Amino acid sequence: MKWLQSFVLLSCFITSAVAVGESRGSVATPDRFPAAGTSYPIAGELVMVDHVNRTGILRCDRLDTRNKYHQDLPLAFGMLPYGTLYYHGAPATLSDILLGTHLHGWFHFGPAGDFEVDLLETDYAATVKNQPNDRSPDSPLSQTLRLEDDFTFYQRQRSGWEIVSIDDNKKQLVAERVDLDVGAALTELTGYPTVKGLTGKQTFDYTEATRVWQANQVAELSDVAVGQVILFNMTWATMYGPGRLTDIWLDADSRALATERQFRSFEQQMFDRGFPGMVTKIDYLDQGAGIVDIEFYSGFEPRHHEFFPINKSARLLVAESNLRTHDAHNDGKQVQVTEWIDVSQAESQSEPQSQSKLASQIKPQSQPKPEFQLTPESQLTPGGQVLPGSSGHGIRIRMPELLEGVRPGRTIRVQAGTWTRRGLPREEKIAPFNIRPQRIVLPDR
Repeated sequence: MKWLQSFVLLSCFITSAVAVGESRGSVATPDRFPAAGTSYPIAGELVMVDHVNRTGILRCDRLDTRNKYHQDLPLAFGMLPYGTLYYHGAPATLSDILLGTHLHGWFHFGPAGDFEVDLLETDYAATVKNQPNDRSPDSPLSQTLRLEDDFTFYQRQRSGWEIVSIDDNKKQLVAERVDLDVGAALTELTGYPTVKGLTGKQTFDYTEATRVWQANQVAELSDVAVGQVILFNMTWATMYGPGRLTDIWLDADSRALATERQFRSFEQQMFDRGFPGMVTKIDYLDQGAGIVDIEFYSGFEPRHHEFFPINKSARLLVAESNLRTHDAHNDGKQVQVTEWIDVSQAESQSEPQSQSKLASQIKPQSQPKPEFQLTPESQLTPGGQVLPGSSGHGIRIRMPELLEGVRPGRTIRVQAGTWTRRGLPREEKIAPFNIRPQRIVLPDR
């Protein structure tokens, strides 16, 4: 792995706690969760998205350490199968996130590893005339472990922004980062390189189109006042200062409502498509049957245990690494839930597949957590620390007939046996043929 100190994410706008000289990311593959602390943080604006294939393009934040002619170049990314998104403080899918939203991400190299991105070090005219640079220097880091908006990023750190002054003529407000009085649902991540973000006093732009949220209603710009502690989302980050505010949440009630609504949207996505997870172990039985252990990806919460009671049926669907299924309405296989399992990092990561140790058996929760109270991704299991991308929750099922796609390291989806079976929109299906092939070209893997 090359040591690329020149690309360390430090600027007057975004402050990273990644140490100078630290390895710049690592290779991640779809068939295993990455080791803790091996991803690399990059922030930027979502400018293009293919929500079906879970790919997109970021315009990375401008960095003082970078050649100015290499600024604003596109970073094409693809979500790892266990890669997660958070929006408004809750799990999300790419279809939830508005184009133009500034995001904080953690990335890995693809299987090809640390390959070169040739960038010209000439002046602008020569660059355009000779060979235009068409991708970011960060392009090798195309595999995305996590993306989250500014709302989630600062709430997770229990930080808010106290408004110091407002200039309505310039359409600017000055805010200072402070502790958030109300405890957030998410806590600081464990297993991800620390990124603190903006600190101190910052001057943000806003426009007449900026949305303001207060309590359970849409507010007006006139309701924004000095002394309020806010959260925000923004766009045009680092182009003209820290960024332009697209949304402002004025109080705890408005933030809680935003999280609640997003969590409902995410759950509906899971009801329609199934919770994704990785097959970690198979015990083969006679006549093609088998016992299958599944580790759910981040976003699965303790409250979801109630959907999969022990000794009841569930429905398993084979999925690709972009979480697409072939024909969900017809391809699902009925299985039986035999037990819940806790997942830990106790087993060696040098094994060919992600064989996280299956720790102590747990019973389904009879009293689920209060609604919309999310489980921190830093939760520790009895056997050790949950790996990045994993929810820390697993399930053991019995399949009367194993499917070809059910193999260790492969991604599957699981639906409750009581959920209504629905066909998905045609563009999401792979069978009988794929009408939505991947259009965003990622670097060679």
